[in-house]
Amino acid sequence: MRLPVRHRPPSAEAAIIPLINVVFLILIFVMLTAVLDPPIPLRVRLPETGLESRAARGATLAVAADGRLAFDGEVVGLDTLLARLAVARIRRLTLRADADVPLARFLPVAERIEGEGISIVVLAVKR
Repeated sequence: MRLPVRHRPPSAEAAIIPLINVVFLILIFVMLTAVLDPPIPLRVRLPETGLESRAARGATLAVAADGRLAFDGEVVGLDTLLARLAVARIRRLTLRADADVPLARFLPVAERIEGEGISIVVLAVKR
């Protein structure tokens, strides 16, 4: 004698279990990859500032196709540029060079800038 086989429709609980598994995996991934700062044992009120220091934000040097230089929006010569870099003590310099400037033309400028103690030079490019 054969008994009729009853097929139960899947319950809503069974359908949500894979979703719960994925949520827990994402939670574990976030917990493992998150960077947490250790708590500071002292109460510290940090000073407020409206501007970023010039040394931290750096400056911008533009080099035109004809070799002219502009430092933070003002056209300058190489000697003036080096004098301003020495006074400002800038650690970061953003370089905006024209695409037509040959590297050989800029190398003497780069060598002189390197002597001023600038540790980071960012080359601005267009995508």
